[in-house]
Amino acid sequence: MSRVDRVGRQALAVVSAVFVLVGTFSWLIDYVLPGQYSAVKYLVLCSIAQPLLYTLSEVTSIGVNITRRTMLSVWSTLLALLANLGLNYLLVPAHGASGAVIANALAYLIFFVARTESSALVWRHFPRVRLYVSVTALTALSVLTVIFGAATGWLFTFLWLAILPVVAWAFRQEWRDIVGMLRRRLQPGEIAVEN
Repeated sequence: MSRVDRVGRQALAVVSAVFVLVGTFSWLIDYVLPGQYSAVKYLVLCSIAQPLLYTLSEVTSIGVNITRRTMLSVWSTLLALLANLGLNYLLVPAHGASGAVIANALAYLIFFVARTESSALVWRHFPRVRLYVSVTALTALSVLTVIFGAATGWLFTFLWLAILPVVAWAFRQEWRDIVGMLRRRLQPGEIAVEN
């Protein structure tokens, strides 16, 4: 169980780091795409929420698969689908692509929470406060970047940059574990054995 918890914390660290790095360096998209696509640098953050939250939910919902209660995953998916349809109905007519990516990010946040809570319900209780605070804060900041990014210019880039050392410090043990694991795996002539 401690190994499962460790992998969950490491996955959260990586997901948090990807969010923050994309937020910090999204301005580089301006050098890749033509000028008429300048808003893409703000949309990309909510766009990456889907694969990141889905990946994290695969780790946190392992209990659903272990207990073979896969119907809970179906219900989580349906809940997220309904949320996505409702949010798209409300946001897309007024906000276009911005509304669509916000709706998608929020629906995947709901999907993530539903799958995680399902796992905790049918398998075992595990700590989730840090998980939910991190993921909700990063998703909320992504949504705020989409909404206010164009009006505030570089403010959100500096805000994401300021969060980078916070993520590095908050997950310092996870980074040590990940680096140690990579070192063991990359050492020539030795077989890596994990504790």
